[in-house]
Amino acid sequence: MRLTHYLYEVTTGANAWQKYFKGKDIETFTKKSCPVWDINGKKTDQSIETGEPVLVPTSSVFNKGKISVMYKGVPAIISFNNIVKPVTTGGEQLKIPASKLVQMSSGKNVTVGLKTFPAKVFYNSTELSLSIIEGIRNIRTVPDDLKDVLINYLSSNRYSVIDWSGYDNKKLKNEVAKYLGELIIGLGVMNNENVLTGTNPFKGKKVKEFIVPTDSSFAGVDSMFLMKDGNVIPISSKSGKGASASFYINVIPVLVNSKDIKSPSGILKFMVDTAKSNNFKTLEWIYYVGIQYMMKKYLKGPIGKNILSNPYSIYNNIRMNNIGKNEEYLINIISNPKLFNQWPVTKNMKKIVDKLPNSLTYFICQNLAELLNKDKKAIETIIKALSYKNFYQANLNQNKFHSGKVEFKIVHSGSNNLKVLQGKGSMNSVTSEQGRLSYMFS
Repeated sequence: MRLTHYLYEVTTGANAWQKYFKGKDIETFTKKSCPVWDINGKKTDQSIETGEPVLVPTSSVFNKGKISVMYKGVPAIISFNNIVKPVTTGGEQLKIPASKLVQMSSGKNVTVGLKTFPAKVFYNSTELSLSIIEGIRNIRTVPDDLKDVLINYLSSNRYSVIDWSGYDNKKLKNEVAKYLGELIIGLGVMNNENVLTGTNPFKGKKVKEFIVPTDSSFAGVDSMFLMKDGNVIPISSKSGKGASASFYINVIPVLVNSKDIKSPSGILKFMVDTAKSNNFKTLEWIYYVGIQYMMKKYLKGPIGKNILSNPYSIYNNIRMNNIGKNEEYLINIISNPKLFNQWPVTKNMKKIVDKLPNSLTYFICQNLAELLNKDKKAIETIIKALSYKNFYQANLNQNKFHSGKVEFKIVHSGSNNLKVLQGKGSMNSVTSEQGRLSYMFS
């Protein structure tokens, strides 16, 4: 019953409707293009574009995943999942990814090493600042008072200091730091300002181009600098401590394709061998490794054999609320108090069990992370793999950013201070969409 109720809330948005909108007048925005339905439930040929302001009035009703809103003074029925929740209790409002802020560059194909990819390219800080200003002006989800602050900053030709002029919305300032930070480093470095601490790969060098890849295959790299001496400095941008990076997307391909790096026996070798033998997506790989490596000895008989033959079916069945004997068998193993001390992480097992089956992905990820962190040879191999990628992580100091100072701590990908994490995915969601098995340099 608990699982059914949870999945109903997730798939229809009923819980979020009750929490954020019911009985209130709420101004919000569309988070993607919205088809419009008529009062008879038929889809019309109209739509509301991404980022458009809409009003959810007190009189609005929630019906089978759809709600009535006011758009440009006219009633419209759209999918509830297509609007942004009020920003006072989570969710992002601004919707200002770097891709929307670099459109003034015509772009070109850039070749780095043996790879050619599409990118937006800027040759000085003025070009970049003008492009960002144009993007900020055109994004409807940025409030006018915040637009004024950002445009004044970008027009100042001094990018190490930002005058907030009394603007005090901490949440939106954090969103600015997260997204604009990817480009601010380009402004500061190209303008020869002192915005870096830690390792400084730019010392004694001059920038020829600031490159923002528009190819999604550049996992973990947000921008890169082409120096006049021909060297390329890739940057992975983080706000504050930053978001952790996907382990499967950034680490495993290097180990799979490298002839020089040999994975030690144990968990890391099993991970690499699994990826080599199958064309898995992230969650599929995580379930195969987690169940076949970590849980195999507990899976007995025909049911255990069936689970081991297709671990990913467990995830899909839970996601679709199709709880059968295989899922119940696995859940009972994890819920068995006699086995609590057998797992790598034991401190939160009661909470994990209370939230099963939704917490299964979290359970697997946190234990795989712990197995890797306890394996010194595995961590050394991961660091070596990432050092081959030779990028720099740029952490924007969030506290100083709030007070008006722009400062990035630069850490090389070969740093010894690496930790594998379970990711930011929630125990409450089996999809763990906010992150599954990740890593971070410190």
